[in-house]
Amino acid sequence: MPYNKLYPLNLPEILTKIFSYLAIDEALYPTLFVNRLWYLCSAPILWRKAEFTGDLKKSCFRWDKFKKVVHTRKPLYISKLTELYISRCKVSSGTLYRIRGLCPNLRHLTISNCHVFSSETIGKIVFPNLIYLKFHNNAINTRKRHHIKDKTICGITSLCPNLTYLYLGYSNNISDISVIEIAKSCKKIEYINIGGLGITDVSLKEIAHLCPNLRHLHLSNCEKITDDGICTSHPNMVGFSFADEEGEFVMDNIAVSDTSVRIIADLCPKLQYLNVSWRHISDESICVIARSCPKLEQLYLEGCDITDKSMSALANLCNLQKLVIADCDEISMNAIITLQNKNPTLNIFGWYSDTNSESDTDGVIQVRIYDLSE
Repeated sequence: MPYNKLYPLNLPEILTKIFSYLAIDEALYPTLFVNRLWYLCSAPILWRKAEFTGDLKKSCFRWDKFKKVVHTRKPLYISKLTELYISRCKVSSGTLYRIRGLCPNLRHLTISNCHVFSSETIGKIVFPNLIYLKFHNNAINTRKRHHIKDKTICGITSLCPNLTYLYLGYSNNISDISVIEIAKSCKKIEYINIGGLGITDVSLKEIAHLCPNLRHLHLSNCEKITDDGICTSHPNMVGFSFADEEGEFVMDNIAVSDTSVRIIADLCPKLQYLNVSWRHISDESICVIARSCPKLEQLYLEGCDITDKSMSALANLCNLQKLVIADCDEISMNAIITLQNKNPTLNIFGWYSDTNSESDTDGVIQVRIYDLSE
């Protein structure tokens, strides 16, 4: 199109650059109705990312409309889709296969708390260009949970060698076979969230050896992980968890002890996130964390056997933003007030039968103890 200095916005290149900024806060939609040129420039941008969040009890109108369009005709710009987020919707295998054929450029895929399709489908609809995959289901009804298997995970890793983020959560059917295959096939992996009773120290050793870029490792219900496996953690780790982030399948894993926590603290000085909820962790370990991990931002200690001594140690962590101490019965309100005084920006989460009220003491910052259900 020839340049016209009286109408610079008639240049598609300029419009596309401007519209790319408007897409961030959904301010781009009105441009579709200005004129044909603006429509042709804005529509491909809007198609880059699609989000659908339903209720499961009733259908999601936007998702139902999207499915109808996908199955009845090929949308003009669907090949531009790079990010797809589906949560709490009824998703059939047929719809996923259809999307797989229409969206060759998909790089981010999230399917969370959806049902109807089988977990084996995930291994068949992944894309070679995929760098981010989150597949999670924590349905209350265990029969509706997706228990992904080793075979499916091996298929995913073989098709997606460029993965940097992989969230699969817990499954009864996951073993060392899956984790080793992830380590061998996905050299660029930075984040892994996985769990299963069949995961052992062998997996951790393979990850340490083959995944130099790994920064976040989340293991849930890995009861066979011991201090020996933790010893292989490499110093670039910034996130470590022994509990599932979604609050499901939390168990008391006696194999992970104080020794493991101290090893993590010593080997990972860059640590920013640590979840050791419901583990036999003592005050001495928390003191080691406070001394060795000055960059720590989030610490989950729910159900741990810690006292006011730990609160005093954590007061030295000036970067700490979130602290979860629910069901830590030996911690006093005075210790929490002192900690909040030293770190006013810290958010403390927990519940106490007689201490949920704010303090009115003169000269003391009022403390708000957040309920984890909020």
